Amino acid sequence: MLGKGESESISYALKTNSILLSNDKKAGEFAEDLGVNVLDIVSFLLLCRDIGILGANDIEHVINMLEKHDYMGFSQEQKRLLMEE
Repeated sequence: MLGKGESESISYALKTNSILLSNDKKAGEFAEDLGVNVLDIVSFLLLCRDIGILGANDIEHVINMLEKHDYMGFSQEQKRLLMEE
């Protein structure tokens, strides 16, 4: 069962034909089954880096904020990949 936040996010993505940004694997799979395009946080940050929206310092700041305020964990491999220039 999905939580209220995930359900509302998926509903919004469906209504607006938007991409869902989520690290919740169950929610992502459910959304994809409904036809919603889904990106996880690491993929989103990589995309932002690759198209020049965020630099290494920006990504490091986002990682620190997510770890501190959203209690999201990043593996050393994810951090290394994200910090590559």
